[in-house]
Amino acid sequence: MKRLGISVYPDLQPFDEIKQYIELASQYNFTCVFSSMWSIKGSKEKVLGYFRELIQCAHNVKMQVNLDVNPDCLHLVGASFDDLKVFHELGVDVLRMDICYGLEKDVQLVNNPYGILIEFNATIMSGEYLNSLIENGACKDSILTGHNF
Repeated sequence: MKRLGISVYPDLQPFDEIKQYIELASQYNFTCVFSSMWSIKGSKEKVLGYFRELIQCAHNVKMQVNLDVNPDCLHLVGASFDDLKVFHELGVDVLRMDICYGLEKDVQLVNNPYGILIEFNATIMSGEYLNSLIENGACKDSILTGHNF
C-alpha cells in the first residue's frame, strides 16, 4: 500500500503550527499523520486531551492517524495489549508498536474488537514472526509493518 504521510512532533512544535501543517499536507493529497504519543509529558488527561485534538484536526481533513506508543504510554493512558478502548474513544486509526509482547498477546492486540490497525516495527520483526502471527489467528488485514525512518 502506498500512501503519503507526514510526521508531527508535539514536543518540538506548537499545536497551531502542527494544525497548519496538517491542513497544508491534506491539500497536497497526503493521507496520514504519524506522531509519537509518548512525546507529550504529563498526566493522562493532558496526553489524551492533546491527542484528541490532534486526531480531530487530522480527521477533519480526511487524514488517518498513526500513533507510536510504548509500554509506559500504554500504562499512562490505561491501555494494554488486550484493552485498546481508550484509543478507540480517541479515534486512533493505527497503533505503531516498537516492541512485540509475545505471540499470544500480539494476536490479541491485532484482533482487537475496535478495528484499530496494528503496525509493528519491521526492523525488529521477522517474516517468520509475522507468519506465526497469522498462523495463530491474527487477522492479516489488521497487521501493518514499517521501518523506522
